[in-house]
Amino acid sequence: MFKILQDSIFNPKGLVKQVNRSGWFVLLYLIVMALFMSIGNTITYVSYENPVINDETTGCSLVDNSIVCDGENYDINALFFVYGIRVYFINEDATVDDIPNMELNALVVQDDTVGIYLNKSFVGALSIFSADYGFTTLAAAFSSVLTTLLIASLVSNFIMNLILILGVTLVSTIMFSRYRKFIKYKKLFKLTVFAVTPVVLLITFFNMLQFDMIIFFILSLVAYRTLFSLNRHLYMQMTLRAMQQNHRQNPDDKDVVEIDDEDDLDDLDKD
Repeated sequence: MFKILQDSIFNPKGLVKQVNRSGWFVLLYLIVMALFMSIGNTITYVSYENPVINDETTGCSLVDNSIVCDGENYDINALFFVYGIRVYFINEDATVDDIPNMELNALVVQDDTVGIYLNKSFVGALSIFSADYGFTTLAAAFSSVLTTLLIASLVSNFIMNLILILGVTLVSTIMFSRYRKFIKYKKLFKLTVFAVTPVVLLITFFNMLQFDMIIFFILSLVAYRTLFSLNRHLYMQMTLRAMQQNHRQNPDDKDVVEIDDEDDLDDLDKD
């Protein structure tokens, strides 16, 4: 993998030598790149300072596996954010309509469940406070909720990054479409996966450092240099092959240049 990384940055045409890697290797390479892209968000989630959620801070307590909010500190508008998501605590006899200025994305703690709302629409609930889980305090139950949210966020972020890489790769293969008559699409796809490595590294550092978008777009042009260089190299190789074939068909034509080295095209021709 280090060789691919090195070639993708310093020697794009060297990626042709890697085109006969197995499909499993390419899948592993995609997973590794998606993990790299997830580093920034992983650091953000792991270092996020969640508030202390217990009976004292919320004014709510766990009674007979249900949330009861009758403490002096209880306020339906109290600010609680876990991993950037607003959390509301409401009594059993209340509804989400009683929440003033409800955030678009929120967690609503009521009765024995934690309701999940996206764009103010209910998408599901976790019966985290029911007897099935055996929690006896609000703090212990919410500690489990935080762990679940962390894992779900990291997994979803990884999946989104994997989809993003696949999307960038598939779009980038368009520039190589002219070669599909000569090179199988799966090999063009492999080449493109390896060639988008600088783009993945750029996104990785952007997620970690959050630098200005103008700088990001400028660096994107540099990151895409590998794809442009690879495209130019394949075009030259195809042109030279056509010239050699013409020479073989017309050996007496003095204007045709004979090509001695076809290693790159030989690699692309292999099944």
